[in-house]
Amino acid sequence: MADDAVLSEVHIGTLRLDKQWGVFQLQITPATSVGVDEDGDLVVPREARVLSFQHAWETPIPDVGLQIRRGSLLLSDWLVHEQRQGHRYSGVLELGCGVGVAGLVAACTVSESVFLTDYHLPSLQLARENTHRNRSCLLAGSGVRVRVWDWMQRTYPVSLSSPSLRDASFPHSPQHTTSEHVHTIPPPPSTHT
Repeated sequence: MADDAVLSEVHIGTLRLDKQWGVFQLQITPATSVGVDEDGDLVVPREARVLSFQHAWETPIPDVGLQIRRGSLLLSDWLVHEQRQGHRYSGVLELGCGVGVAGLVAACTVSESVFLTDYHLPSLQLARENTHRNRSCLLAGSGVRVRVWDWMQRTYPVSLSSPSLRDASFPHSPQHTTSEHVHTIPPPPSTHT
């Protein structure tokens, strides 16, 4: 490993394609009704779907978005839990999507409208490829959009008042959101005294 390289946190269970690339497979089991057989044993129907994500094994720090990070798997677990609880979301906006793991799990379990955003163009290209690779697992009618978003530009990649992202969890209700609220992020407070 090079001095400035970072090894991926996720490599167990990954099919190694070559020295640099691997494919991680994530199995998700959608919520289904549980039955009981003639002996009283639980019968849990399993319609498992397997999502495949190409990712890098190790990269220099500026390219770490090409790796799968543990946080995306933690968020994915939560999304599957939300789906099993019967929750649905009108839209999901993933910030810093990297290769797109959490956003694609959302598109397969709890949301029909997902935006994957990142500023790192190679990561976005890989997120697009992973979206294409997993298109058969998406919820019926799902739309996954991949967008460049450089947070330093302080603009949103989409309008938060668009019908696909209307949700009470946003800080401004869509009825009262103006273009000023939607498109401009205020500068961070100064940390210099």
